[in-house]
Amino acid sequence: MTYGSLYMIKKIKNEVIKIKEKNIIKKIFLSFIIFLSLISFNNICKAFTGLSSFNNSPRMIFTVNENKYDDVKIQFTDYSGLSESNIKFYTAKDGKQGSEISDSKFIKKIEYIRDNNKNRINSIIYTISDNYLNKSSKEFYVIVGDANNSISKLETFFRIVNKDKKYTIDLSPRVGSWEINNNNITIDACDYSGINYVKLYDLNSSNSFDAIVEKNNLPKGHSTISFSINKFAQKNGVYRIKVISQDKTSSNKNKLTSIRTIQFGISEVTPELDITNLNIGVAGDAVLLQSRGKALLMDSGANDESSMPKYYWGIKNGQNKVIQELQKANVTNLSIYLSHWHCDHFDMIPEIMNNNTFKIENIYLPEFTYMDNNKKLLDVNKEYLKKYDQNGNKIANPTEKIKYNYYKDAKKIYDKIKTIAKNKGITITYLKYGSKFSLGDANIKILGPKPNQSFSSNINNYSLVAMCTVGDIRFLSAGDIEKEAEQSLLNSNADISADIMKLSHHGINTSNTVNFLKKVNPKYAFYTRNDYLNNNKIGLGTWNSISNLDTLKTNLYGRTSNGTVKFSIKGNEINVTPEKNYYTIKINYVDSNTGKVLKAKTHKFHVESKDNYNPKNNYYTKYYLYNYKINISGYKYDTTKNKDFKSSGKALQKGKSKTLTLYYKK
Repeated sequence: MTYGSLYMIKKIKNEVIKIKEKNIIKKIFLSFIIFLSLISFNNICKAFTGLSSFNNSPRMIFTVNENKYDDVKIQFTDYSGLSESNIKFYTAKDGKQGSEISDSKFIKKIEYIRDNNKNRINSIIYTISDNYLNKSSKEFYVIVGDANNSISKLETFFRIVNKDKKYTIDLSPRVGSWEINNNNITIDACDYSGINYVKLYDLNSSNSFDAIVEKNNLPKGHSTISFSINKFAQKNGVYRIKVISQDKTSSNKNKLTSIRTIQFGISEVTPELDITNLNIGVAGDAVLLQSRGKALLMDSGANDESSMPKYYWGIKNGQNKVIQELQKANVTNLSIYLSHWHCDHFDMIPEIMNNNTFKIENIYLPEFTYMDNNKKLLDVNKEYLKKYDQNGNKIANPTEKIKYNYYKDAKKIYDKIKTIAKNKGITITYLKYGSKFSLGDANIKILGPKPNQSFSSNINNYSLVAMCTVGDIRFLSAGDIEKEAEQSLLNSNADISADIMKLSHHGINTSNTVNFLKKVNPKYAFYTRNDYLNNNKIGLGTWNSISNLDTLKTNLYGRTSNGTVKFSIKGNEINVTPEKNYYTIKINYVDSNTGKVLKAKTHKFHVESKDNYNPKNNYYTKYYLYNYKINISGYKYDTTKNKDFKSSGKALQKGKSKTLTLYYKK
């Protein structure tokens, strides 16, 4: 149900309470609220089809006295404004429109309800005189337009019935609330005598006399009718649907047929999503997704909550900058996603949940089942060399060992998350293979691990594999899966192809095998580890899987070297903004005949890097341009003059810029 529908229902209920309190009448027939034009759907159709917003069509409410013959009141409401000249009553017979009613006895009284500024009429209440009805049953047809006399109109039949020395209302079948989801329009049709049939017609079609949807013998009360908007031409424009419905009364003479014409607009929605690799200053993943005012943090990085990050990695209290980065990104409504139960992914989640800066909407967690199933293997105190003291200072000649328990550390944070969520009323959703959820324009589906897969006690391989789709652009984030889990995905023939990829397990060589990367074939990739952590080298060299990208046309970005990196998706275009250490390729779009620069666009790439362990290895030595062709009004791409244009080239030094030219002709 739309927000407009909910608002009107709430308003009507409030009016019912007021009227009951005054004891004016004992019963109110809330006949129906008809929305003939599309009410604002706020891009419910995600990235595929957008729906234009129209003003709400006028609504109608009946009030009758159930005890005796009396005047009947009809209230029309439209918050864009009403004009009496756009409201017309007609006689009717057997569901057919008659002549306009001009009898002076018809309307006994007209009341106007204005908005707060007194400059617009929101509601008009007509009192139909008992002198006109003359205690007989009569059928009517009404057409109501808003003050602008727009295409949004209410048109309906109704019958005022003489029954047991009082009036009642007999309504034609009505179309109530609308909902659009996944390119389907769902209509609520209602008639308490039942519905003989409902037929829908596409009035934009050359075959407008042929019903595109027909439902027969619908039961008494409310029925749901769904049909796809894919039946309409997939192009921008205003579309009209005619809805013909007939009730199920036993007498043909008494059947009421209703005709509704509903207008809605179809327009292309440009899907949008920002993917930001947050430079949080410590080990671990922290990737922020933002779309349509919604935000999702995928993992949170480590802190000094337990002995491993504190004494083995040397992470100090407050060193994790994830909250500051979220604040810099102006995040308020936040959901949190955890890929797997390792401290460099979950450590900061409780602290973020308790931070009043954010309204936490959803928590998405992997099931804890595999941790419990492997408790015997995980619930042990493993020993590691203590490399840092409690203040985060590196120990010169470490000899002391620390103990770390993977199961107890994860269970402690898991219990904290559940407690905070319960206290704050936050929903926890447990994700598994096949799970789906959305974020603004983006749809996220879990591709792995599959049920009953066994990777012994390697927690990394149980990471959730998430494919995020926005329009035609795909982003793959597979947590810390390693070679075994990668091969399992390859064996399953899962569609893991993606335009953007977060390198698995922070980009080290336990993961990102050549065959896996070839299958993904990303245009852009980034890694989430620090090449240097408190001056302790933990990356590059034999730890590095970056060289596996050499055969692919992939532009790679790193967190330490590039800082926070944002991938902005709009439509089918991806723009990358590194925080630091980049060079620029600028494209001038030039008029082939005049040489005038029509537009310009810049692309930012990571500078050339060398492997510290093996200086002969150079990385990011080339750039690859994607989506370099653009639309320019009145021009088309000049194939002849651009025949020598190269979409790739050698990497430049930091801060350098290179300008390329693309020609367009009229």
